[in-house]
Amino acid sequence: MAKTKKKEDKVIIKPCPYGCESTVDSLRVVSMDEKETMFTVMCTDCLAIGPNSEKPEEAVAKWNQRQIIIVSEDNYKKLTEGADNDEEGSEAKE
Repeated sequence: MAKTKKKEDKVIIKPCPYGCESTVDSLRVVSMDEKETMFTVMCTDCLAIGPNSEKPEEAVAKWNQRQIIIVSEDNYKKLTEGADNDEEGSEAKE
């Protein structure tokens, strides 16, 4: 029986979801504690941190899971209602 070659496992990591235009070089799997029992993916460009996991490969898988949240225009206005007022208030104080 002929032996089959096992394909190398490739880890695919998606870019940062926060639009900072990070490259693969900007993303790191880091340990969250000294004992290396919890891991996360961190973007070194914008310092975004992904979900924690007990294994590095699970941290990457969680980082790669993208959830798109669709918000209606009315709800978006409610969510951002105070944002414009905060900026205007800080300009008035200067």
